[in-house]
Amino acid sequence: RGQVLMAQFPGQELDVYIAVLDPAAGSLDLQVASVGSAGDVERGRQSSVTLANVASVGHTDTAVTLLGHSGATLCTLHAESSGDAGAWAATLRAALPPSGEGDGDEVERLRRRSRALQEQISSLETEGRRREKQLTTVMRRA
Repeated sequence: RGQVLMAQFPGQELDVYIAVLDPAAGSLDLQVASVGSAGDVERGRQSSVTLANVASVGHTDTAVTLLGHSGATLCTLHAESSGDAGAWAATLRAALPPSGEGDGDEVERLRRRSRALQEQISSLETEGRRREKQLTTVMRRA
């Protein structure tokens, strides 16, 4: 399951994607999506952003920007609302790998971060299901 949103990679056009955050694999996977002539969702090329390559996550209004260690933009996500963009930014920040070796305090911090990430993923999945139902309803009307 993923969430439909707009995204843009450097040197590419803004496009519609199905976004899936995979913290276990350490990646944000994005697959181009469109509505086919029969009204079904067609999936196209897939791109991934490796979270280890993300130095920071920026958030302004409805945009979320993933910046690399050199400061270059890796990808910009465009959500429907500022709240959605904020949720994606917080979730992505929580999914970024730690920047150093951990001790006992670090382990506890990571546990808290993991719980927060699980809650945010659940919230995003719920929102995605709601939007999917809305999209299905709109497609039926068309």
